[in-house]
Amino acid sequence: AAAAATTATRTTTVGGGTVTEDEILAPAGAETAMVDRCRNPGSFGHPQLCPRACIHYSLGRCTASDACLFCHLPHSKRTPHLDKRHRDLMKSLPVDRCITLLMPLVRAKALTIDTSDATIELLDRLQELGAPSVFGPSPPTPTVQRQLVVALGKLSLRVLLGSLHRCNSSGQLTNRTAIHHADALLRHLQGCFANQANEPIIAALPEDDQCSEP
Repeated sequence: AAAAATTATRTTTVGGGTVTEDEILAPAGAETAMVDRCRNPGSFGHPQLCPRACIHYSLGRCTASDACLFCHLPHSKRTPHLDKRHRDLMKSLPVDRCITLLMPLVRAKALTIDTSDATIELLDRLQELGAPSVFGPSPPTPTVQRQLVVALGKLSLRVLLGSLHRCNSSGQLTNRTAIHHADALLRHLQGCFANQANEPIIAALPEDDQCSEP
């Protein structure tokens, strides 16, 4: 008799919580079936790297067409986001602890896009800025940590990197340094995706959407 095949669910430990591979890699409501039909730069890397959805495209009124810097692919009507409790918890973390919290998720999502030495080097540079631990001597309860990790896992890679914009500086490490490394990683991955699609590398993004939460 043929042995029954079993597939182990891969998990990643983040802070004090654990998330499955499915919770990390697919933002809630993201669709990928139409990727090949949208050639505008804003749709490159959907759903992990794209900016917010173009509000004009769904209404048939996007005048930028294939040059549009916003996403033309389907996004969920309610974009995954952190609730107030989780936002407050994230804001309470200095930037080095925030990096330590986010890096397992960032690395897992980034490596689904590109596994080159250049990508790994950029990931390592960002991770080197992290603290030894996330929550310090007074961590939230395991339940709260788990809920935060699951919520973070539903966010796109772009939004995770953008969250560093809202962190507090930590000693000599300013959030400006972290943002510089995060933006370098984001633009590198956008370039990888553009090259894979045989399209020009994406130029500068709109000022209000550079590595920021929609």
